[in-house]
This record gives sequence, C-alpha cells and structure tokens, in this order.
Amino acid sequence: MNLSTPIGEIPRIGPQYQKRLKKLGIKTVSALIFHFPHRYEDFSNLIKISDVQEGGSAFAKASASKPFCFQGEILDVKNIRTFRKRMILTQATLGDETGKLKVIWFNQPYLINNFKKGDYVCLAGKIAGKGSAKYLSNPAYEKIPTFAAPFAEVATEAEKASAFGRRSRLRPTKSAGKTQIPI
Repeated sequence: MNLSTPIGEIPRIGPQYQKRLKKLGIKTVSALIFHFPHRYEDFSNLIKISDVQEGGSAFAKASASKPFCFQGEILDVKNIRTFRKRMILTQATLGDETGKLKVIWFNQPYLINNFKKGDYVCLAGKIAGKGSAKYLSNPAYEKIPTFAAPFAEVATEAEKASAFGRRSRLRPTKSAGKTQIPI
C-alpha cells in the first residue's frame, strides 16, 4: 500500500463509505490522509468535576476562555424521551476522583450504543444549568483508549464520513508494519 492506492483497497472501507469519501473528493490514500477538518475540538483544557460544582478557580479561568474538558468514567447512561418537545435526551453520569457530573446530549439516541458503564472518556463542551443542577451540554467525546492527542478534528455537517470513522479506518494502515505511508 502506498499513497496512490485507491481507497477501495484499504481494509474496512466498504462501498457505502467509499461513496461518502468520493463526495468529498477523496479517492486515494494520500487524499484521505491530507483531508483536513474545518475545525478542531480542544481536549487540552482539563479540569476536575469538583471545580465546576464548587465554582473554584480553575472553573473561573476556564469559563472565560475555553470549553471545559473532563476525563472520567461513565457511571450510568440512559435515553429519556421528553414529554413536551418529544425529543430524546441521552443522559450519562461522568465520575472522576473528585465527584460526579451529569452529561446530556439532545436528539442523539444512538449514543446509548457508544457508551457502556465503566468506559473511560474525555468530554469537551459547555456547562449549562445553575447552582447544583449544572450539567455538560452536548459535549464532544473521545474514548480514552483510542485517543492520545489534545485535539480532535470536527467534520462539517456536509461530511457524512465522520472524523472518528476516518481515524479508526486509518489506524490499521499505520500499524501494518510494512506500510509506505508517512504518518
């Protein structure tokens, strides 16, 4: 495999995913590697859950500049249908050594399949709510075992070939051993 290899020859890229990539103009391995997102989600501004609950100094500094980033374990995850607006909320409880925080995603019921109790994740997003009812609203997420960098790409809505999907499909090509791809 080299940089001019067609995307159809890459393992785990099926016909549906090839169509998505071709809509983006990605036809070769090099085009896949050098396809850059329109922005990045910052996972480097890590704070403890207790700083949010107490309104500590790290919380005050972070609220002025960047979204919050938390690392912890998923303690609970469930889908709830709201009565009034008839939308589905995916609620999770994130815990670290300092406390627990409620996390809510709106109209993303498929996330229940992505998270299991005991998963370690890194979540980046904004805090909503007041007083003791604070929660992390619609955060970006990465499971910790598959993520090592402080930034993650964010695909535009038009890009149905997700950023995470591209990373997970490229991972086997990076570790193939005899590859000629300079990653």
